[in-house]
Amino acid sequence: AREVSGVYKKFYGKKVDHIAFYSLSKKTIFISVDDSRLQVLAHEIGHMVADHYFTVRPPYTIHELMAQFAEKHVTD
Repeated sequence: AREVSGVYKKFYGKKVDHIAFYSLSKKTIFISVDDSRLQVLAHEIGHMVADHYFTVRPPYTIHELMAQFAEKHVTD
């Protein structure tokens, strides 16, 4: 997780304690394989799908709803 937090700080100048994040500007998922689980990856993929699916980028709340849906239902 330390590596992911370091990348986030490098890109955005903020100290965080994330184990994963999707960068809209880099169009890349950064994830700590050792610290995360399938649901975390599904959540970040939800952000990626929201970013790539819509012609006009939806508000962050929509991004988060899609990510949470993917996280909750990945094993359905």
